[in-house]
Amino acid sequence: MKMKLTKSQMDKLKEHSKEHGGMNSKHMRMMKKMMEDGMSFAKAHREAMKMDDKDSKSKPMKKKNKSKY
Repeated sequence: MKMKLTKSQMDKLKEHSKEHGGMNSKHMRMMKKMMEDGMSFAKAHREAMKMDDKDSKSKPMKKKNKSKY
């Protein structure tokens, strides 16, 4: 069952979102969903970071072209 987040939880998420690209970033959406499912902030953050790491490892970064000059 989804729980409504308290004002203090939402404030903490909004403050934290500044480090992760805003509330609409994938990391923050995952965290909010996990917290609504009853997970603590710290545990939701750890799980979201694991998912972020997994996603970044599966997508190779584009190589930058070296300047000819």
